[in-house]
Formats: sequence, C-alpha cells, structure tokens
Amino acid sequence: MANNTAFRFCLFLCICSISLSCVKFKTDLSNCIDKQNQNHENAFNVVWNIPSERCDQQYDVMINRALQKLGVDVNALGEGGWQGSIITLIYREELGFYPWIAQNGTLVNGGLPQMGNLSEHLRKMESDLNVMIPDVRYDGLGVIDWEAWRPLWDRNYDSFDRYRQLSVKKVSEEHPDWSRDEVEQAAKDEFEAAAREFMQQTMLRAEELRPHAKWGFYLFPNCHNTKSQRHCTHKEQRLNNKLLWLFNASSSLYPSAYLVSGDNHTSNQDHIHGQIGEALRIQNKLEKPVYMYHRIRHWMVYLCSKKKQYEPVPSCRTYIN
Repeated sequence: MANNTAFRFCLFLCICSISLSCVKFKTDLSNCIDKQNQNHENAFNVVWNIPSERCDQQYDVMINRALQKLGVDVNALGEGGWQGSIITLIYREELGFYPWIAQNGTLVNGGLPQMGNLSEHLRKMESDLNVMIPDVRYDGLGVIDWEAWRPLWDRNYDSFDRYRQLSVKKVSEEHPDWSRDEVEQAAKDEFEAAAREFMQQTMLRAEELRPHAKWGFYLFPNCHNTKSQRHCTHKEQRLNNKLLWLFNASSSLYPSAYLVSGDNHTSNQDHIHGQIGEALRIQNKLEKPVYMYHRIRHWMVYLCSKKKQYEPVPSCRTYIN
C-alpha cells in the first residue's frame, strides 16, 4: 500500500453557485471555522480552485482569508482562482494546439489527434506556460483539463463517438479497397497512437518546462462507474491499466468525485467509493499523490436533510464512505 500521506483531496467549487449566496456563505463559513478549530488533526489537504474575487468585490466576503483560517490552500487574491501560486488549471484553448471537434463540427487544430501538429503544439506550449506560469520554480499543482476526447478508443462512446466516426472516415478514404474490419482496426490504432503521443508528450514537456510543479490531467484515472455501482468493473480496470503510460508521465493524479445530480445519497456514496477506490488502486502501482476533485455547491436546497420536502438547508456535504 502506498504511503497514505500521498493521498490528497482537492475541492473544486462552482463560482456560479457560490456567487448566488455569498452573504449566507460568510455566516456558515464562520461556523465551519469554529468547528475546525476543535479538530487538531488534518486528515487531508484541501485546495480551493475557483476565482472567488467576485464574492470579495461584490459582497465584501473575504473568502480567501476565511479559507486560509481553515487551513485550505488557496491562490492569493489578484492571481485569479484558476491560475496562481497554489494551483493552475489549464483549459484546452490555453495550452498549445490541442485538436478537438467543436459542437458545430468545426475541426479545431485538425480535430483528431492523428490530424494535429504535435511539434507545433509542443513549441507553443512553452510560450503559453511562460504567460500562465512565468516562474520556472513554480511548485504548485498543474492541472490540464482536456475533455473533448478520451485517449482510449473504447471510451469514446455517446457524444465522443464523433472522434471514432471521423477516424474511420479518414482511413476509409485513404484505403477504399479495405474491408470494414480493416478500416476500423486501423482507425483505432491510429487514433490511440496519436492520442497517446499528444497526451504523453504534453505531460513530459510540461514536466520539462516547470519541473517542480505537480502535473497531471483532470479526470484521470476515471472509474466510469454508474450510479449504485460501488466498484469499478474489471473491464474499466483493464482499460485504466492501459493508461499507465499516462500516469507514469504525470507527477500527480487528478480524478473526480463529483456528485451526480438527481441521485440519492446511497448512489452518490457508491459512485464516489468507486472513484476513490480506483484512484487508490492506480496509486498503489505508482506511489504518486492523488488530488481528488470535488464540486461542493453552496445553495439553499434540500440535500443534507432526511426530510422529504424541500427546506432551506445549506448543501455542503460530499458523501465519502
């Protein structure tokens, strides 16, 4: 079993939800601080990953200062919640030339990883990181959020299937005399090889440019467990084992344990149990720190109460069992 001190949790909060109730949040946060002061043992680190200046500016709620009293790691005011000295979250448009397909069908930077320009992407990465993380000694969290496609062919289903379809179309046009099976196998091989190169080389380049940062991709590893599915299936574990090249290239892992809207408490418990369990399984192979993303929406809604009717209860609980 890997050292438990390497296992971390990262809290990720939605600004739209917080900004709706900043004044109420101020009161509840004070109560939380009082309770926290009674507990002298920190079970895990908590990192705040949201631009909370809006609450400070519009409602005079000094969230950052209050969070620091709780022992929460938070970017300094003025740095911006997404990118700062503690954590930097990078989206697809902000780093290099990530290939993806827009909702209207536009092929951005080639659309498919096998149609992208990896060398140009890696060159642009350096100038982009110089803007986002100018300090070459940066030792915070570096989270790359690429969600348009998944590096394994079998996981590109539902809305992701467009990447498989376009990959098949590409090979079919290049080899019109091939059988359907030959085309699909070649399309799969091309896609997975290029996806691996894009993600692996991006991670290695990031490690080279900012060697002290804790780099990783958001949502990896992922259990892909549905509600009421307490454990990852053997199939999903085998697929994650195929991604060891990515986890080895990363210096940290950033899976997600978001609550699923509309699910009951038991379903949420099972879902999160599966996500955390799979993260720990991968961690045991590599002994790398895990920062588990959580989304905690603070609003007045029925969630924590056991009553069936809606009532004003601050929703501030993530179910981990």
